[in-house]
Amino acid sequence: MFAVLLIIFGSILVGVTSNSLGATGNNIMHLAGIGCLIAAIFIAKGKKGMRCLITHSFLCKQL
Repeated sequence: MFAVLLIIFGSILVGVTSNSLGATGNNIMHLAGIGCLIAAIFIAKGKKGMRCLITHSFLCKQL
């Protein structure tokens, strides 16, 4: 469940841009979003016996 929340939060950070933050702030938000997505992938892959979050993806393993 925590991995799903990280995916949602990371997607929001990657997708949102704000003019008040400037270019550096937007780059930091993009990097934080990508970091959340990578962390979610590692959490999801680390769970044994967990069903796939994304069907037919490279993250899925045959049980």
